[in-house]
Amino acid sequence: MIREWEFLKIGKKYKVERKRKLPVKDGLSIQHSNKTFKVSSDPPGCDMLLLDSGYLYQILQGWKPLAIGKRLLGEKLNIDWKIALLTIVSTIFITLDYYSSLTGYNHFDNILYYVLIPGLITMVVFRESPRDYGFRLGDWKTGLLLTLLGCILMLPVIWYLGSRNSSMVNYYGFPREGLIWKKGLEMFGWEYIFRGWLLFGYAKKYGSDALWLQAVPFAIAHLGKPSVETLSTIFGGFAFGWVAWRTGSFLYGFLIHWFIGVLIVILSSGAIA
Repeated sequence: MIREWEFLKIGKKYKVERKRKLPVKDGLSIQHSNKTFKVSSDPPGCDMLLLDSGYLYQILQGWKPLAIGKRLLGEKLNIDWKIALLTIVSTIFITLDYYSSLTGYNHFDNILYYVLIPGLITMVVFRESPRDYGFRLGDWKTGLLLTLLGCILMLPVIWYLGSRNSSMVNYYGFPREGLIWKKGLEMFGWEYIFRGWLLFGYAKKYGSDALWLQAVPFAIAHLGKPSVETLSTIFGGFAFGWVAWRTGSFLYGFLIHWFIGVLIVILSSGAIA
């Protein structure tokens, strides 16, 4: 005898958009049309039938954990595993960089944490090319022009901060031995993780919103530095991100950041009056 069962979902009628054959459950051949189920026999001890993502669940009489669990847990999460891995790995290495040093040198740590390991994950786990994450020349003509303009615009700002702001002078007035190449390695790592790996990784799912998304961990990574610098990094991070977005490469933001990093130390240490 064919019996029709009204389709309920959490107590509310649910309209199924198209016919679909359901999996066989407990030997029942089950089909549904727009608002009803048709079953070949009465389901044993069943109060109602619930459909979720094409699977049939039976709530047995006197046994409610399934219904309670579904109410507590809600719908199944649809998490993009690449986005999750990008976020988790970058957060772990930003934290490790703050609390400890694996190599004993900050500039080498930055290359390991922010370039080599993300690059390895890109090729081995994601099975993609680092080029897809901004590791390329991109639009080099536009990139060089933006680099020149960026350095010119930032020159008076850095000059003022490095010679007049006491917090910046105290923080960056350290010895300059090996400054250019050490700062270069440091900034290369920072720019790749934020304006390369995270920016282009997030952009695959979130588009241009990735410009702000990558700027948030960038700003957080500045905690402990002078407040005037840290407060500006959410906007500076966006600006560096836009340069990478415009050119398709993190390299031009790196060149600007490298220039800023070297100049602020030179000015703060009094090398230029």
